[in-house]
Amino acid sequence: MTNREANARLFMGLFMGSWAIGFIALFAAQWYLRLNAIQWPPIGAASPPRILTGLSTMVTILSSLLYHWGLIGIEKSNKTQLFRGLAAASVLSFIFLVMQVCAAFIAIATGLRWDQSAYAGLFWIFAGYHFAHALLGCLAGAWLSARAWDGFFSESHHLPIRLWGYYWHSVGGLWVLIYLFVFLI
Repeated sequence: MTNREANARLFMGLFMGSWAIGFIALFAAQWYLRLNAIQWPPIGAASPPRILTGLSTMVTILSSLLYHWGLIGIEKSNKTQLFRGLAAASVLSFIFLVMQVCAAFIAIATGLRWDQSAYAGLFWIFAGYHFAHALLGCLAGAWLSARAWDGFFSESHHLPIRLWGYYWHSVGGLWVLIYLFVFLI
């Protein structure tokens, strides 16, 4: 491994670690409030849109699988598979974001406002924080797709794909946890 590769891996680890701390703090806050609340969610609190967000959870899992399929392709010198996997993952990540915006409008329409309770506030912080990270992943995926289309990556040169894959899989995994612990439980 070259110094450049080692530095890139270190940077990605620090980057992912820093935003993971934010999510850990949010989960800790939610569990603290939840365990100390008489009722969680509070009586009268509007429910978040579970069906649409459940579908978007499946979209993000499929996006992650297609991203990985693209990575497997470039490891076998299959540039077409890389491009198709990254492009499909990018399109699905965009669809995920659109679904999240729609879910936000539904939540607002049903009365789930950020200022009505700690429950609602945490819901919106989780949703917004994850949305920002998913948007970054969507943009990076589109950029990597364009680079793959240009033939930039090869079997021996695809570290950006691998490193960004760690990020994208983590964003998807975190969404599954958010869906379970914020939307369902």
